[in-house]
Amino acid sequence: MADKRARILIAAQSVFGRLGFSRATIKHIASEAGVGFGLVAHYFGSKEALFLEAGLAMAQSLLETLAAASATQEKGLDSLEAVIAAYFDFTREKAESFPVVFRCSPFSDVERKLDRDRIASKFLEIIDVMRECVERGVRDGSIRSVPVEPMGFIVYGTLVGALRTEFLSPFRVQGMFQETIAFVRQALAADADQAAASLIAESANA
Repeated sequence: MADKRARILIAAQSVFGRLGFSRATIKHIASEAGVGFGLVAHYFGSKEALFLEAGLAMAQSLLETLAAASATQEKGLDSLEAVIAAYFDFTREKAESFPVVFRCSPFSDVERKLDRDRIASKFLEIIDVMRECVERGVRDGSIRSVPVEPMGFIVYGTLVGALRTEFLSPFRVQGMFQETIAFVRQALAADADQAAASLIAESANA
C-alpha cells in the first residue's frame, strides 16, 4: 500500500507540473499512477490535499539532496556552492514536475486553501541547510563576516529569483544558474571584505 501511495505522489508531481493545478484532475493522476480513482481519494481526500502532499514530498526529496551535497565539502563556502549547484541540478532533472514545488511554497502568490504552516516549516528546513553552510563558512573563515540568520534567506531568495525566471517567466537567460552560483560565491567569499576595503580606500584617495 505504501508503494501505491508513493506512486500516486510521483504521478501527481508529474501531472500537476505538466497541466497545472486547475487543469489536472484526480482522474488524470489515478490513470498516470495506474490505480483506481477511489484509492487516490482514500489516501488524499481532495485535489488540494494531494497537491499539498505532492509538493511537500518533492521538497523533502530536495532537502535530502541538499543535505547530502552539503556534507561533501569541508569549507562552508564550498559547501554552500555545492548545495546551490545541487539545487539547480535537481530542478533540471525534474524540469517537468518541479514547478509544483513553486506553486506549493511560501514564496507562491497563488491563493489556495493549503496548510501554509506546514509548507513554511518544510521550506525553512531547506533554507536552514543554506544558513548552516553560511554559519560554518563564517566560523572557518571562508565566508566574510555576515549576519547568518538573514543571509540564509537572502541566498535562498536569490535562488528563487533565478528559478522563477527559468520556469515561470517567458525569459530564457543563458548561463542563469552558473552565474547565480558565481554571484553568491563572489558576494560571500572572505576576500570580498578585502576587495570592498580596497574599493573604499581607492575612492577616498581619488
